[in-house]
Amino acid sequence: MFGVVPEGKFGTVWLLGTDEIFTHASRDFLRLSKEWLSEVSAPFESVGNLVDARNTVHIRWLEWLGFEFIGVQSEFGVEKRPFLEFIQNV
Repeated sequence: MFGVVPEGKFGTVWLLGTDEIFTHASRDFLRLSKEWLSEVSAPFESVGNLVDARNTVHIRWLEWLGFEFIGVQSEFGVEKRPFLEFIQNV
């Protein structure tokens, strides 16, 4: 599941996935995710969010999509874990 939440001229993108992506059509997912990002980003000046710094699979996916990592929230969330801020200007 994935989507975007509008916050004025900024879109907060999100993705919820499982390890099944590695066994079911991962190439299709990668190809379609670029198309999806282009479509959902169109109404915004920029899109982005935060990602858990331990989540190397999602970080690689975000890099592949062209997001820029612009900072670190060193103690984010209930567990006070480091999260990376990412953004893409549309």
